[in-house]
Amino acid sequence: MCSFAALENAWGQALHCEHVMPYLYEEAQFAASPVIYWQDQTRQRSWEAGLSPRGFRLVRLLHHPDHAAQRWTVDTVEDLALLRQIYTRFELQDDLTWLEVLALLKRERRLASLKASLRLPRSG
Repeated sequence: MCSFAALENAWGQALHCEHVMPYLYEEAQFAASPVIYWQDQTRQRSWEAGLSPRGFRLVRLLHHPDHAAQRWTVDTVEDLALLRQIYTRFELQDDLTWLEVLALLKRERRLASLKASLRLPRSG
């Protein structure tokens, strides 16, 4: 999430106007020790504050186990097709969480392998 002012600034400066968020956080420096704000026996969530070289104040949310390698975007027709398959598995429920989708992908290996095969579109 970002403010409209930050988004507007990034849009004017970013190399790829359709992907402006990296402009806000590239090369950011974060605090050495995260602040834990929630945990149970299997998961932990924490946050850490940082600052980008361009002066943007940042907060990075961390989740353990780490799911940062998961790609949760709709950039291609194939991404949209996968999203539609996932959505129908939840009977068009519109308040599902990413953890519910992750559990679905663990149960349905075919969907997981389809998701894994999707790549970012080539630029240029």
